[in-house]
Amino acid sequence: MTDPIPLPLKTVTAYAAEKGLRQQRLFGASRVNSGEAHVVPQEDQAYYSPSRTYDSPAVTLTELRDVLVRARSNLLTMRDAVLTHDLMNLATDEPGEAVHKAGNLGWSTDFKRVGWRPHEPANEHPVGEAAAFTDWTAPNYAHWMTEVLPRIAALTRDPAHARTSLILDLQLHPNIRRSVELIAPDRTVYRLRAGHVARVARLHHVSATGYVPFKLRAGQPLDSLPQSAFNAGALRHAVRQLRKAVDKPTGARPKVFIRRKSASRSLRNEAEVEAALTGEGFVPVEPEQLSLEDQVALFSTARMVVGATGAAMTNLIFCREDCPIVVLMPRFRHTAYWYWRHMAAAAGSGPVVHVSGPQADVHPEPWNPAALHRDFSVDIEHVREGIARAAALTR
Repeated sequence: MTDPIPLPLKTVTAYAAEKGLRQQRLFGASRVNSGEAHVVPQEDQAYYSPSRTYDSPAVTLTELRDVLVRARSNLLTMRDAVLTHDLMNLATDEPGEAVHKAGNLGWSTDFKRVGWRPHEPANEHPVGEAAAFTDWTAPNYAHWMTEVLPRIAALTRDPAHARTSLILDLQLHPNIRRSVELIAPDRTVYRLRAGHVARVARLHHVSATGYVPFKLRAGQPLDSLPQSAFNAGALRHAVRQLRKAVDKPTGARPKVFIRRKSASRSLRNEAEVEAALTGEGFVPVEPEQLSLEDQVALFSTARMVVGATGAAMTNLIFCREDCPIVVLMPRFRHTAYWYWRHMAAAAGSGPVVHVSGPQADVHPEPWNPAALHRDFSVDIEHVREGIARAAALTR
């Protein structure tokens, strides 16, 4: 196979400044205060970095010409550069495409240059005008709801783009596809299959609304590890649009226990936790078995939410500010402990309490992405203490 031709990797903002391109502001920059860390047991407070307030840059719209958009990637290929978003820090992060070792992609060792191997001519599809929302994280519900869908919602907020076509990845979960139908109905949608490319004559690019590094470079000071960032204006707008589209009648406010069904980072004693919480009036749910509309309605009316860290916990973005959230976490030093708290604060949801417990099988390489995805368990009394602390925060 032909070796890729390397091009400099630049942010869209840097490229726009270099080329004199106008950037329209859709949402202003946001400063989000995530508050104090609430941790059970108390000795695990040491696992938290001191970051409590973070900044997210403005969400902008940039028009680019003659762009190659690839399935399962948010990298945009121009004739003289490959463009990435502004929230990625290449001094600390490794791009997801590099971590997944995409077979048609080559990187320089410092990630400053990148090149795609030539694609099959039959796999290139001409598109006159569109906005692209392909992303290597798109199939993941958590990343979609906080990093991709808010970008679509931001675009639809601009009356000038009420009918702009969308480019999405082909293989997406029905609930993810439904979120697009609810926020951007009656649009022409181009769906790119893996290995395929859209050559867009006029591309409307919406900048990042959220980001958490998938893999961090080894050897960094632990207190300086990035912990995610979300633009509060864009995220809250997306949540409002979904609630408005669903508009289901509200009833009683349940206390919800989220069951986690996953092949990795499972809660080993979930049955024990569920039995204890069911006895205290919690309703067990498996969000992946619900329609998107039912998930929005359920979590918008919840009185308290308890569950293990994982994609389903992303539904906390629909929770009210008086709904406390208890997240069960593995005890691991390199975990982005502030991820859920940063997300909840940006969405305007209730306070977050973390209950942590030991990993069942500690990975020998702490900087390996698999190291934080080990199964774990939590002490039932710690869970009860976390629930009590969470309830006290909203009284």
